[in-house]
Amino acid sequence: DVAGDEIMVKRFKNESKAELMLKHRNIVAIHDVSVKGREKYIVMEYVDGITLKNYLKGRNGPLSFDEVICYSKQILRALCVAHDNKIIHRDIKPQNIMVLQSGLIKVMDFGIAKLPNAETVTVTDKAIGTVYYMSPEQASGKKVDFRSDIYSMGAMMYELATGELPFTGDTPLSVVLKQINED
Repeated sequence: DVAGDEIMVKRFKNESKAELMLKHRNIVAIHDVSVKGREKYIVMEYVDGITLKNYLKGRNGPLSFDEVICYSKQILRALCVAHDNKIIHRDIKPQNIMVLQSGLIKVMDFGIAKLPNAETVTVTDKAIGTVYYMSPEQASGKKVDFRSDIYSMGAMMYELATGELPFTGDTPLSVVLKQINED
């Protein structure tokens, strides 16, 4: 159904390119990709786990200090690999992190990543739900760099440690304004 949606096809291609460039135990592996014709697919590693967001919800409160540190270190290792390859994820959030039963973390969804020497895929209204983790630069439409992922990581760590989002509001716009204007 989305094969004719130009933005979705760009995100799809972006994700496959990004993840093909990244080989690390904390990043979901890509086994095969096809972007030819109308039928496009990515064959990804099967991850038997739940999202970090669902894990947090299941806890009904903040994670322990040890869990926050353990999970954060693994996510930061994945981001280090991405950043070393000049890839900015731009959508770090608990919904894009898988937790396996063993405690291993897998970062996924590089669909809006900024790749080196590639056309940037713009965050559209379809990605507006991620405003809770966006850096002020990204929220205001300015140029982003690796620090944007680190900001998002900090917002996510805040949520993991407190059980609450750093900024909330009645609308996505009100959250964006808080991201830009408040400490």
